Amino acid sequence: MVSLLRTYQRICVVSAIIVLFMGTLFGLMQLRGINPTAPQPLTQTSIHSETVTVTNKGELEAWSNTAPSGCTDDFYVIPDTDIIGAYLYNFRTKQEGTSRYSFGVESGSFVVDISLNGVNISKDFTIVGKLKMSANNVSITSNFANGGLINNITLILTKFNASNINLVVQEGTFMWNNSKTTSLTLDGFSTALLAFDQITGDVTVKGDGIVTILNTTINGKLHESVKPTISCPTTYVVPYAFVFQPRATVDLKWNGSDNIRGPAYGLNYTLSVYKNGQFQENITGLTANTYPLSIDTAGSYTIILSCRDKQGNIATETITILAQADLLWFILMLIIIAAAVVGAIALFFWRKQRQWQKTALVEIPA
Repeated sequence: MVSLLRTYQRICVVSAIIVLFMGTLFGLMQLRGINPTAPQPLTQTSIHSETVTVTNKGELEAWSNTAPSGCTDDFYVIPDTDIIGAYLYNFRTKQEGTSRYSFGVESGSFVVDISLNGVNISKDFTIVGKLKMSANNVSITSNFANGGLINNITLILTKFNASNINLVVQEGTFMWNNSKTTSLTLDGFSTALLAFDQITGDVTVKGDGIVTILNTTINGKLHESVKPTISCPTTYVVPYAFVFQPRATVDLKWNGSDNIRGPAYGLNYTLSVYKNGQFQENITGLTANTYPLSIDTAGSYTIILSCRDKQGNIATETITILAQADLLWFILMLIIIAAAVVGAIALFFWRKQRQWQKTALVEIPA
């Protein structure tokens, strides 16, 4: 019995030693496969990786009057139905440290008609799709631009300030007043109005839509390549009294228009005069649409009418002036000459006859 007890104790001790050894070995193998790099804290970006999306009028208007706390995510209007007459006021995307957040409208196949008042965006404001937007007292720290195709758009913006404005559309209306930006690009708008605005950089206009600029300061350049249009009679026939009228006056008239309009963007005209194929003079600095030109009725004239806009784009038209003798005066002149000749001859023969009669009377005896 004692022998069996000792044998059992040896087996337990050996088993314990084996279990301890294997456990230690397994633990070391586990540790060798673990990356010793310490866990990294979440960045500010990963904390705000989500975006706030509203899909209808009610969800959008629920964000009104939340400016004090602001929205600390990108905010997008992506409707699942038409949004008509929505009103968003006293709203902002809040900046946290170096993180800033954008605002966007992506209408897709739906119509979005919204009004903004007292809205501040700490990053970009982007638009896509069909949109009718009126805005007042809106500030955008970065860019106001389209993030995709815009077929038709109506923007009525007052006190709408952005770092840069860059809009490319296929058709639309842009009305912008009492606002500021660094640079402005309008591409494809049918009509645009800039009134009482301040642009510290350049303005670029693409397309042939009508852009009216009123009381707006542009410290940079206006880039626009559309030529003005000009129309006028291309041929003038000037009747004159043959021989009796060596010079005549031609009242040249024309119409000019340009897609850039406003008091500071009038057209300037130049008349280049050629007589019998030889250059005569340039008449420059014309702003009216008419000019009385004096010509020599014995010569033939060609006039090159040039129309220049403030951006340097030029359109030209060629005018031909033909001096044509008035045949009535010519015939009258011939009649007068013939009458004068006949009268002179008649007077000559009459005087001869009178002289012959006097001579004959003297010779007849009493």
